[in-house]
Amino acid sequence: MILPGDGTFRVDGQEAVFKATLKTDPSVFVEFKAVSSEVALQAISVSVPDVWYINGWNGLGDYYVGIMEGDNPSQNYKISYTPANASNKRVVWEPLTEDIATQIRKFLQK
Repeated sequence: MILPGDGTFRVDGQEAVFKATLKTDPSVFVEFKAVSSEVALQAISVSVPDVWYINGWNGLGDYYVGIMEGDNPSQNYKISYTPANASNKRVVWEPLTEDIATQIRKFLQK
C-alpha cells in the first residue's frame, strides 16, 4: 500500500503493511506494519452557547429549527471526545422534558 502525500493512512482490518518511498529516488524507502486496535472512549464533552435563538421554521415538518451541531460557538453545539481518535463515538440524545425540547435525527451521508 502506498501512503498518500499528506502522510495519513487507514488500516482496514487488523493490520496492513505500508511502504513510503521518495519520489525522486524510489530506492530510498521505509516499510512499516500498522496494527489496528480499539481506542477506548474516556470522556465526552458537549459545549453549547449560553443563549441561542430559534432561527427557522420547517414548514414541511411543522416544527421550529433549533440548535445544530457546528463550529460556531455562539450558534452551535459541539461534541468533543477524549481521546479524539476514540473508536466508538456514538452519542444518543434523549429529551429530559419533551414539553421543552425534542431531538430530531438528521440523516447525512459522510
